[in-house]
Amino acid sequence: MKQIIILLLLMAVSVFSSCEKFNEDEVVENKEANSTLIVRTRAAANDGTEGGTESIISYPINIYVFDESNECVAVSTLSSADDELSLKLPEGMYEVCAVAGASADSYELPTQETATKETVLTLKDGQKHGDLMTANNTVTLEYGGTNTLTLALERKVMLIESVTINNVPASVSNVSVSIHPLKANLLLDGSYSGENGASEIELTEDVDDSTWKNTDGVYLLEAVGRPTVEVTFTINGETVSYSYTCDRELKANHKVFITGTFTGDGIEMTGSISGVEWAEDEEIVFDFGGMESGETDDSGDVETSDIPTVGTLYNGCYVLKSENVGSETVVTFMSAKSKNALEFTDGDQESMRQAVNEAISELAVDDITGWRLPTMEEMEYIAENLNTIGENIIAIRKELGNSAMDMLVYGSYCYYFQTQDNIISSYNPQSKQEAGPTSGKASFIVRAFTTKSYSN
Repeated sequence: MKQIIILLLLMAVSVFSSCEKFNEDEVVENKEANSTLIVRTRAAANDGTEGGTESIISYPINIYVFDESNECVAVSTLSSADDELSLKLPEGMYEVCAVAGASADSYELPTQETATKETVLTLKDGQKHGDLMTANNTVTLEYGGTNTLTLALERKVMLIESVTINNVPASVSNVSVSIHPLKANLLLDGSYSGENGASEIELTEDVDDSTWKNTDGVYLLEAVGRPTVEVTFTINGETVSYSYTCDRELKANHKVFITGTFTGDGIEMTGSISGVEWAEDEEIVFDFGGMESGETDDSGDVETSDIPTVGTLYNGCYVLKSENVGSETVVTFMSAKSKNALEFTDGDQESMRQAVNEAISELAVDDITGWRLPTMEEMEYIAENLNTIGENIIAIRKELGNSAMDMLVYGSYCYYFQTQDNIISSYNPQSKQEAGPTSGKASFIVRAFTTKSYSN
């Protein structure tokens, strides 16, 4: 009898253990079958939000899903805007990383077995970056639920739209432009690593024999701070380089245009960063001087002399503001004189730009280059400091005479400036309102602006 009871107990334990194991497996299986993750993508707005709809998304989009232990549990590719990713996953928290514009033809893409969030997107030999965008976000899946995650893709590259060097001597056999330092790598989670990247852009000789250019469009990872732009000529096998440190950072999601003219004793270079269909516009202006190979031009780009004092007249122009950027101080100058009542065809930007450029050429000071219209940021600075600037100008006129500098008039007066979309408009610094300029009207005023860097 005891033997029968013991046997029954053992059978009961065995059945209980089997049932317990079965239930555990069933739960895992049910979790995998009943939690759904749907992933969609869209381009982020220029301010980084998900409101942007104008940007064109780069394809293919490679999607990697990581669980709470940072293990990659799914990899998929969206080839067009019509594609949508749907995954069956256990309940839990996941991080989804997306990389757009990186095809398997150009990049060594990680597999599910090798992928980590810190994996470097490595270019294959001979390949160049494309229009790279990334996104990453976390999502929590509940048992039996369905979650739809929309990833806002952000551009991680800038585009060197064109580089043109004019008036190149016939003895020059090669022209190149390099930009450094750049971010060295882009990781799967959209972050950068390394700050020793560089890119060299080769130019080709145009039909007129004196112009060298590259209009292919080169995508680069964003620069580290304010990068150095270097132009190199090859003459009889020897190289001569002209270097310049940009007066501002070159960030991703901007288009960059570079144009330069060789003047015999150096290169006068102008450049702009703009966001045509990308981000807000910025303008930069810089010079390359006639120094020996590898030297920085101290006469135009980064001065070693005393930094001009804000609120004073310097070399015939007004020192508007200065700010420390790394080891240098960037000074913004405003022309002492002004022009108004410009004549142009109302509503015609090309006609207006021609009139403005003629005015700026008359207002420019010879010893300082790169004169242009102010940006909105500079106009807003004036608006916030109207009284101080006015008092400084009155003091200058009192000391040097009224002819030394025109007053900064306001009230019903507006000042020409260039908008974020490279459109010429005008701004009233007192009312802080923007207005469209009118031809021949004296209340619309041009003052020229420029920036210059000085070593601290």
